[in-house]
Amino acid sequence: MVMVFHFFNNNVYKEHFVEIFPTWLVNVLNEGWLGVHVFFVISGFVIANSVARYIATPKFALIFGLRRGIRLEPPYWFTIFVWVALTFLSNIFLERTLGYPPLEQIISHIFYAQNILFSLNLSRYPDIIPVFWTLCLEVQFYLFFVIQLAAIRLIRKPKGASFCGVSVNAAVIILLVEALITTYLMNQSPVNSRHLPYSSPWFYLWWHMFAGGALLYFAHAKLIQAWPVCLLIAMQVGASFLGTEFRSDMLAAAITETIFLLAINRNAMSKWLNGPIIQFLGKISYSLYLIHFVTGSRVLNLLHRFTPDNLLWAIITVIFVFVLSIAAAAFMFYFIEKPSIDFGIRVKKKYVDPL
Repeated sequence: MVMVFHFFNNNVYKEHFVEIFPTWLVNVLNEGWLGVHVFFVISGFVIANSVARYIATPKFALIFGLRRGIRLEPPYWFTIFVWVALTFLSNIFLERTLGYPPLEQIISHIFYAQNILFSLNLSRYPDIIPVFWTLCLEVQFYLFFVIQLAAIRLIRKPKGASFCGVSVNAAVIILLVEALITTYLMNQSPVNSRHLPYSSPWFYLWWHMFAGGALLYFAHAKLIQAWPVCLLIAMQVGASFLGTEFRSDMLAAAITETIFLLAINRNAMSKWLNGPIIQFLGKISYSLYLIHFVTGSRVLNLLHRFTPDNLLWAIITVIFVFVLSIAAAAFMFYFIEKPSIDFGIRVKKKYVDPL
């Protein structure tokens, strides 16, 4: 969804497609940014699943953060390298004067803190590549989730059913309360925070989406009944319509959680997600998320410079860039991301205690 949105709205050929596409399709393509919020829900489910077999301790939180860094960093920096290389080519062949990331901006990206520093006027530079704002939020989600689990375990030892050595009841109550509060906060936030993340570089506005995904995992693992998720969905739907303006971002999260819940109730999770195309796209999704904006911006502009500006070439070029994006993501996964994942698994086996 997000890739389609970026390819359509950042496309030098957009006017050609607007002329031939029906109005409803143009409107759908313009709403592709909602895929970000779908992903936040999925991310909560995936992370809860990935940590479920381990005991939440301060050591685990530290190793988890290290493993996520091992997984995220190599493709992240490779994408930045490709962006800079294509900037160099654009400056030569398109006779443009695009700037290169200064040292200050590069350092802030090491800690995924560029938007926080930018919002606090401690840095003049936000993201090198615009899609990175969601990655910064994801890192905050991951760290807050595992650190909170470790803190709950230190404060209250489980007496009944447990998740990561943490009382399920305590974890669910805290996640649900946080989700309801952050749903309200997003409802009260400026509408443009959906499109201008620098106005709120902290994760809390979107936390109810990630927490919703985690609660869905609890339901999937038969640790809880469905009612906490249903309560959150009802709150998100209500907040979508009852604010000063309609919030399609919150509604997108609620719809995603509803689909997940239906799949869980019908025991259809594996059936719905086991198709080879879904499995392949899921495997390369992180690399595709990183690289698609690079190919959809720099490469598309380079091709536009050397091809006729008409509908036929617009179709050919966009198809080529789609294929190139998927091929580049597959390359990144198999040669950069997968070796990083394998190394992270070795670190986990050596230092993390399973349940």
